[in-house]
Amino acid sequence: MRAIKYRAWDKEEKYMVESTRSLCTIIQHKMEIPQAGGWSEIDTTPKPEKYILMQSIGKKDIKGIEAYEGDIVVVFDSFGDKVVDQLCVIEWYDENCCFVARHIGKKYPAYFCWKIEVVGNIHENEEMLGVEYE
Repeated sequence: MRAIKYRAWDKEEKYMVESTRSLCTIIQHKMEIPQAGGWSEIDTTPKPEKYILMQSIGKKDIKGIEAYEGDIVVVFDSFGDKVVDQLCVIEWYDENCCFVARHIGKKYPAYFCWKIEVVGNIHENEEMLGVEYE
């Protein structure tokens, strides 16, 4: 059984959250579960719109980096050759119930994520997209 892993993009502070403890808090926010107050004056009101939660696709790229939804990748065939010279983004594809690497700027899924290299992600590396990502 594979471990289900997540990371989250904090849209307000503009950083990637990967620590387990912080992710538990973010999941509470996404599920709109109020956090316990206490002696602190910190606002604990759930803010589900503040975070974008991304799931691991359950595999690592050719350099051993864990791959997640929203990662920008290069796709390779079984011989190690690039499938396309265009970058792709990893997304969930409902019709086939799997993660795929979709060409940036295209509406259709491109490739199943067999052999990939993570080169960035859509939140921290927007400049790599070259087009508006939906």
